[in-house]
Amino acid sequence: MDSFTPAESLDPALGSDETPPPAESLAALIAWIQDNLGRLLGSRAARVRVSGLRRPADAEALGLALRDLARDPDVRVFALPGGDLLVLLHQTDAPRLCAVLAAFCAAHPRNPLCRTLPGPGQDTPLIRWHSLTREGAALLAWAERVLVAHKEAAGGPQAPPGSRQRLAAPGAPGPMRPRGRPLTPEVLDRLERGLADADLSSQVRRQRMVAVEPDGQLRPVGTELFMNIGELRQTIAPEFDLASNPWLFRRLTATLDRCMVTHIGGYVAAVDTPLVSVNLNLDTILGPGFQAIQAAAALIPHGTIVLELRLDDIMADLPAYLYAREYVHQHGFKVLIDGLGAQALLWIDRTRLGADYLKAMWSPDMKALLAAPEGAVLSARLRAFDPRTLILGRCDDAAAVEAGRSLGCTVFQGFYLDELLRDGRAHAPPSP
Repeated sequence: MDSFTPAESLDPALGSDETPPPAESLAALIAWIQDNLGRLLGSRAARVRVSGLRRPADAEALGLALRDLARDPDVRVFALPGGDLLVLLHQTDAPRLCAVLAAFCAAHPRNPLCRTLPGPGQDTPLIRWHSLTREGAALLAWAERVLVAHKEAAGGPQAPPGSRQRLAAPGAPGPMRPRGRPLTPEVLDRLERGLADADLSSQVRRQRMVAVEPDGQLRPVGTELFMNIGELRQTIAPEFDLASNPWLFRRLTATLDRCMVTHIGGYVAAVDTPLVSVNLNLDTILGPGFQAIQAAAALIPHGTIVLELRLDDIMADLPAYLYAREYVHQHGFKVLIDGLGAQALLWIDRTRLGADYLKAMWSPDMKALLAAPEGAVLSARLRAFDPRTLILGRCDDAAAVEAGRSLGCTVFQGFYLDELLRDGRAHAPPSP
């Protein structure tokens, strides 16, 4: 396959009649590649030549079909200069993209771009494939270059592309680090008004919770649904640090919760594991949005919906949490306390909080604590839990899984497990 080079005309002809894509599309593309650059094994980029369609109605129809495919959180669609669309997906999803294009070509048999039906990895006049494993860095460099050119043309402020750092999402390594201008109440008000009618379905992500059997085989037991704050920031407010003020950030996440629960039925229905977890704020559970969650539960009569609450949200209003816990238990939901670090695990009283699940976050701090005198206490506390109700998150390598197994953990979540599932591989302990 060809690489991302100017010769392939992926670079926009700046100064020509081609119109660069919206800045938010480029920013979202950059954020996605930055978040996944080290985890692109088996990923593909497919450039669909929408610009080559003669009739605007045909281009619109194909664009809608591709964006409908992107309702799956594992498929991303970005606008390119000149009107083409770039589809990012894993190679196992390539047949689905080809099916969409084949259906379009069946309806437009006389179109010159449809003379050859597309197949996975097969270049045709309508589509060109690329391996992100080899070409991800080239695509990132191209997108950053075009975004800078776009902002220069618009007269906007510049920032070095390499200065962008990822905001942590569930399962992502490291803490959220400040970047950009601080979030203010005035900016938050503008964001909330803009989000009121926005369709954020493309920002919803899902990540499996996986039981690792003694022989290393993987068994998905749950799926977490969450909003990717890092990508959303690049789209709605790239110049602001959304996490600079924890109270304003909490208010923003409550707004995002309302956007998410509006369409939660579709997300839940698409999950194929017996357990579905949804990352929400306490205020959302106590508000009118809970009715949408109850309706979604009816779509999976043989499954369970788990409501994930962060410990800091619970501690901010403990009486409200205790009331909400009883309320959701009466309606058949389970409660998970999320975001537990090593120190929190030492003092949290799971029995009094009445949580059905706990999610601990693997980190260098936990690794260091296990080697300290308190490590024996932490190990004993973790072993006292039912291993089926304790999830170890942010497992980004085999060593994290092995450390968790030594503590009695059997259920894990993180990018390392995502890669194993995509590649159909079992877990293997790292070489000594």
